[in-house]
Amino acid sequence: MSAPAPVLRAVLAAIALMALAAACGGGNGPDGGTPSPSDAASPTLRLRREAENEIGGVRVHVSVEKEQFGEDDRIVVRAEAENEGDEPAVYTSQRPDQTGFDLVLTSEVTGEQTLATPEQREGELSPDEKLTIEAEWDKRLEVTQSPIPAPSGTYTVTAYFRTLDRQTGEPLDIAAAITFEYEGPDIVTPEEAIQKALTDEAAKAWGLEKAASVACTVSGVPRYWLADFQAGTVEETKRDAYEVRLQLGGPICGLTTVDDDWQVAFLAPQAEEPKRYSVRVDVLTGEVESSSAGTQATPPSGSENVD
Repeated sequence: MSAPAPVLRAVLAAIALMALAAACGGGNGPDGGTPSPSDAASPTLRLRREAENEIGGVRVHVSVEKEQFGEDDRIVVRAEAENEGDEPAVYTSQRPDQTGFDLVLTSEVTGEQTLATPEQREGELSPDEKLTIEAEWDKRLEVTQSPIPAPSGTYTVTAYFRTLDRQTGEPLDIAAAITFEYEGPDIVTPEEAIQKALTDEAAKAWGLEKAASVACTVSGVPRYWLADFQAGTVEETKRDAYEVRLQLGGPICGLTTVDDDWQVAFLAPQAEEPKRYSVRVDVLTGEVESSSAGTQATPPSGSENVD
């Protein structure tokens, strides 16, 4: 199977950066903790091994040893939050899947995953007090149901100190982000996995009988595709296309991972049995590992995705 195209990597990197810039909200521009507008306009991320950001007397600093890593290198990210103000600074979170201070990796393939959190989910920093967290990335990407090897590409790690604005009491994220390149194995992208599943003869026969086309997504990742069994094509689409199919009980498919395989699960809820067909594609070689029909009629994972 061919490696992911450089153009695809660049586009995915730009998407990841725009999402990161929106999440960080503020910062010190090119020399601070958040990417600048010029970075967002670039097709590739600007590498940065160290960054810091300060808002309201709280300084967040994040660093990694270098800007380029190979498969044999250790990738250790360290972050510090220091209260340089005169008043205590709380760290807290409004969401159960976050802590008041954490390290979040953004990948081009699967979106965000948490690398490290402090022992306490929330707390308070006294003046001149410092909180430190550190993580060694295992070079795997978290995908439902099991991690997969991280491919070559550009990765961003953001340190978030989640606090409350002292003036308004509203949630405030103080963020600093570093970006590095990793030279890893070539992997099959979700789009390529769907394409492989479409060309499996047994899956294609099922699809032509049950559904001319299906709307697909990856569990936990807000990306969507329209796959056509007849034409054998896969085209990226919008979330609405998937949500409409889901609500109307139309044909859909969801991607998860099992060991080092993509599992592409097609579902035609209103068709006669078998309503479901699953194809497992090796994430490294692109080979179809298994192909089988089933009777399960629950929607594939992915309906919980948010943009």
